[in-house]
Amino acid sequence: MAKIHIRDIRLHNNAGISMPVCYAAQKGPLDMDKTGCKTSPLVVDITCKHCLRVFPKRYPWASGR
Repeated sequence: MAKIHIRDIRLHNNAGISMPVCYAAQKGPLDMDKTGCKTSPLVVDITCKHCLRVFPKRYPWASGR
């Protein structure tokens, strides 16, 4: 079963790129092959443990904490 990732807010709003948060937060250039990963804007649907760990650190204002 494929993982469902959280879509990176900054890349989606500014560039229209649907990149998962776990790959967008990595250092170095973006791997554009990862734009094909299944993403969801809703946190309740997420199954990727890396996205769930990185999202509150990257977007504390959006995580409700």
